[in-house]
Amino acid sequence: MKVIALSALCIDHFPQQEISVPGGNSLNFAIHAKNMKMEEVAVAGFLGKDDEAEQILKLLNKNKINIDLLYMKQGQTASNKLYNTPDGERYSKPGDWQNGVFNKFRFSESDCARIFPNLCLPWYLLR
Repeated sequence: MKVIALSALCIDHFPQQEISVPGGNSLNFAIHAKNMKMEEVAVAGFLGKDDEAEQILKLLNKNKINIDLLYMKQGQTASNKLYNTPDGERYSKPGDWQNGVFNKFRFSESDCARIFPNLCLPWYLLR
């Protein structure tokens, strides 16, 4: 089965624990799919040209996830601050999500043809 994850890749900052780790829906989904023995797993999106992107790329490469549709753009990689309640629930505060270059992500027409060969996407999803 072929799988492609199409959402944010980011760095999750946990201020209470003073750690930062790669995360985001796309990255988490892709790694879980790979752990379920799906052979062809890819991610698509934008990362900034920064140290945080390097952490994400290292994890993707370690898990043998295809990054052919992952683009590096000048600017910041998306990030989020996450906190934990005393009973372990995660939460964030207003303004903790930073879009970075992810906010500018749009598929090119050639990307769409590769991913969705028989589907026509709305213009606002294209760059």
